[in-house]
Amino acid sequence: MKIRPSLFIALFLAAMQTAIAQTSPHGTLRWSCETCHSTDSWKMRSDASFDHAATGFALEGQHKTVQCASCHKDLKFAGAKSSCTTCHLDVHKSELGANCTRCHAQQSWKINDMIQRHQLTRFPLLGRHATLSCQDCHAGATSRRFVGTPIACIGCHRSDFEKTAKPSHASAGFSKDCVQCHKANAFEWGSNFDHMLTKFPLTGAHVSTSCTMCHKSSTFKGTPLECFTCHQSVYQATVNPNHAAAKFPTACVTCHTTMAWRPSTFSHDNTKFPLTGAHRAVACKDCHTNNQYTGMQTNCIDCHRTDFANTTNPSHQAGGFSQNCTQCHTTTTWKPASFDHNATKFALTGKHSTTTCQSCHTNGNYQLTFTDCYQCHQADFQRPTNPNHITANFSHQCQTCHTTTVWKPASFDHSTTKFALTGKHTTVSCQSCHTNGNYQLTYTNCYQCHQTDFTNTTNPSHQAGGFSQNCTQCHTTTAWKPASFDHSTTKFALTGKHTTVSCQSCHVNSNYQLTYTNCYQCHQTDFTNATNPSHQAGGFSQNCTQCHTTTAWKPASFDHSTTKFALTGKHTTVSCQSCHTNGNYQLTYTNCYQCHQTDFTNTTNPSHQAGGFSQNCTQCHTTTAWKPASFDHNTTKFALTGKHTTTTCQSCHVNSNYQLTYNDCYQCHQTDYQRPTNPNHVVPNFSHQCQICHTTTAWTPSTFDHDTQYFRIYSGEHRGKWSQCSQCHANPSSYADFTCISCHEHSQSNTDGKHRGVNGYVYTPTSCYNCHKRV
Repeated sequence: MKIRPSLFIALFLAAMQTAIAQTSPHGTLRWSCETCHSTDSWKMRSDASFDHAATGFALEGQHKTVQCASCHKDLKFAGAKSSCTTCHLDVHKSELGANCTRCHAQQSWKINDMIQRHQLTRFPLLGRHATLSCQDCHAGATSRRFVGTPIACIGCHRSDFEKTAKPSHASAGFSKDCVQCHKANAFEWGSNFDHMLTKFPLTGAHVSTSCTMCHKSSTFKGTPLECFTCHQSVYQATVNPNHAAAKFPTACVTCHTTMAWRPSTFSHDNTKFPLTGAHRAVACKDCHTNNQYTGMQTNCIDCHRTDFANTTNPSHQAGGFSQNCTQCHTTTTWKPASFDHNATKFALTGKHSTTTCQSCHTNGNYQLTFTDCYQCHQADFQRPTNPNHITANFSHQCQTCHTTTVWKPASFDHSTTKFALTGKHTTVSCQSCHTNGNYQLTYTNCYQCHQTDFTNTTNPSHQAGGFSQNCTQCHTTTAWKPASFDHSTTKFALTGKHTTVSCQSCHVNSNYQLTYTNCYQCHQTDFTNATNPSHQAGGFSQNCTQCHTTTAWKPASFDHSTTKFALTGKHTTVSCQSCHTNGNYQLTYTNCYQCHQTDFTNTTNPSHQAGGFSQNCTQCHTTTAWKPASFDHNTTKFALTGKHTTTTCQSCHVNSNYQLTYNDCYQCHQTDYQRPTNPNHVVPNFSHQCQICHTTTAWTPSTFDHDTQYFRIYSGEHRGKWSQCSQCHANPSSYADFTCISCHEHSQSNTDGKHRGVNGYVYTPTSCYNCHKRV
């Protein structure tokens, strides 16, 4: 047999793979030779594509175009280092660390975005710094040294600091923190000192003032912060008013601002005498005479004493007026004055508020201490005759009847007395009750005035009837007649027909002292004469309200639900005599049998006596209708479902035997169990639990759930493959016996060959079932 050379080489390579790997010029690799080489030639395959990323060092950028030998100096690829300095000389001599990717990229070794990268350092390039070359700041840049370059401005700008003469930074002791005056992001070195950072922020006119105006002789340290230091000459030269003579404080900000020195503005609100109203328009010198600005008085009278003394209408001095001018005058306007009388003990209301002062304060007397009306209205009190206030001994409290709104007509509020006026009383003249000018009456009830009306009343006679003298029980102030007595205030409230019956019908012979509390006392004759039914013979209760109402005496209506036998259904329409025979209303029946014993005894279909039926008729009968009867079989141990609900009782209860205790199907269906031959139930000893295959809905066809109980024959691969049980169950005497090979015919030799190595395999009729249960 000839072997092709290519096959020989392949076998040789496979046999010697371990030895070759140990002597490979590339060292120990994780990849097979076929990744790059082929059996046709040891040279690199033209279609070879080695995934360098699998080594942990993916080739990107310029690395993709570099020859392998540029990095791998010899053929041993294993162990090649991945750090940049392995191939690239570190010209920075490790000063900038070993991570070259901070500045360099694999796309190009040259750095084209140094300004952007510089922003990530401690010194971001801003303003003109971004336009400078690296060598301008990094003196050693030509030798590629960058470490140690200072980041403070003075490090590069020391010569600028020392050369500056206007002002001299060195002699003035300026801070070497250049950013206080110079901006790092500016394109010019020019100064921009922020005075807001000092203890003296510049505002207003100070902003445009040159530095030398305040900082004499280039002195910047220790410059005073007070205004007076610079503005002393202005303070001393001012004569209107003279600041020095008036001893004004040297805190210029009291009147002046940095926005403008003139005009000055003094806030009088900060003194003990804030200016309001007309005071704001008065010149300072009008109050501060002789340039006096200290020790000034704050009371009105100190300036307005002449006004106080010269006033004659009214004369303030003669009237003994208070020198507190604010009681009548305001700073808004001195005249007209307005006195608030509410501040006194006598507030003015109504007509008093429009009356002239002189009407009350006669002869310029403003020291009156009047607190009530009588002191002024004594003549008005003594003058009236209708009624006469003096003889009637009226109170001097005029406001009891009069108001400040109008003196007449007067109006007395009778509700303030013990006898408030209501109804007709409100329209009756005072003299009708207060005869002979007697206003000291102490009447508190009606009888005192209406005694004559009480005595003369004859229908009914109040005296003969012993009526109460409390007239309000029947009469009202709205109308004396007709009178109306509220019977509900007694022990016998009137309802229904009682409300329309005349009083005399019950209160015969004017007897109004009756103490009746029930119906029988008046309706005894009605009780005795009743014959249908006879109340006396029936031993009826004398509580008439059980059957009668005040709305109508007849027809009477007895509520049977108050007894132990409530009426329902047909019972509600049956006459009383049907049950209460011979006038016997003392029955104590509580069930049906006591009345329906004859119905129970005479029933033959089925016979209740022979069947030993319960005497509780409600099990089958209702009060709605005695027939047809309906027994609820669900109350027994054998509930009826399906066809059982339409089967006659006699079909199961033969010979009227209703004492059956059946609780399964077999007891009735024993014949149905023994009759079948396909399959025979008796021989294979089928279960007596008929419901396994049969239902009450229909006895046939029966359905056995072979899929759930044992083996899938209605679904899966066996569906439609059989028609008779005997195809698998060949022994009709036992359905526990079955065979698989009657349908699945296999020669034992063929079956044995296919099951070689299967654990527990044996060739028997039922052995298939052990493994193929769910097919």
